[in-house]
Amino acid sequence: MTRPEDIILAEIQAKHGVEHRLFRNVVSGVYIGKLVGGKVGGTITLAHSRFMNVGLAKGSADLIGIGPGGLFLSVEVKQPGQSPRPDQRKWRDMVLDRGGLAGTARNVEEAGLIISGNRRD
Repeated sequence: MTRPEDIILAEIQAKHGVEHRLFRNVVSGVYIGKLVGGKVGGTITLAHSRFMNVGLAKGSADLIGIGPGGLFLSVEVKQPGQSPRPDQRKWRDMVLDRGGLAGTARNVEEAGLIISGNRRD
């Protein structure tokens, strides 16, 4: 049975997160504006609303932090058999091109290889 990405992510953070300052990177979007309608059945109304992206950047990895030697560290977490999206590969390549550590991990061991500089995908 394949484990959900959130479980794999939590295992990676438990094993490597403290030593390497590895943080969960949440990339999402929200609507902001003036609240004009109260919460009715779970619904609110905003005036002059606009969408705002939050998080590091579209395509940025699930886990980011500071790796060995102070290098930027970026780990995309996927279930076994899954591959990163094009925007996630672009992010990984950008980090690697600038001297950081980046790659895709499907388990704790693969994350360790990324952190040691021995794996990118």
